[in-house]
Amino acid sequence: MTYSKDIRALVRLDAIQGKSVEFTSMRLNIHKRTVIRMRKCWEDYGTLFNPLTCRSGAPRTIDSAHQRVLQALVQSRADWYLQELQEEMAFALGKPVPLTTVWRALDREGITHMQLAVRAQERNEQDRAAFLARMAQYPREYFVFTDEAANDDKTLERRYGWAPRGGRPRATHCAFYSRNSLHD
Repeated sequence: MTYSKDIRALVRLDAIQGKSVEFTSMRLNIHKRTVIRMRKCWEDYGTLFNPLTCRSGAPRTIDSAHQRVLQALVQSRADWYLQELQEEMAFALGKPVPLTTVWRALDREGITHMQLAVRAQERNEQDRAAFLARMAQYPREYFVFTDEAANDDKTLERRYGWAPRGGRPRATHCAFYSRNSLHD
């Protein structure tokens, strides 16, 4: 069990004041052996935590410098596929990087994968209002709508992107969603 700095400081204070191990153990409600270990750590190293202990497990493949590279990639373009980010990180590191490592690195940075917010490049609220006013003069029966489900140029469009938690990813470019090209 890991104890807070406050508990460790109280154990040290009791030791300085000459209090017994049993007294400290009862007062702080921790085991006597733990009190003895904390006191020994202070005597041996002069610190409340053992400086020789290290984090268990393998070192992280993506360190803080490469984490910043990953953040810059996502900020430059939100609609990366995870495999593309993996390839970019492998190039930056000079060695292969597993997909799960890239995913976890993004998660540690608070970057999530969600649906892109795409807006038309030529969007204009005044033109939209003028169009609606012009169309309002015609009766409903005059309008005929057709279904163009078989003709979809947007199937290759990327629909998901990366953004910080709470934010929306914005498409940086729309290859097919330009009103001028839709009606050519």
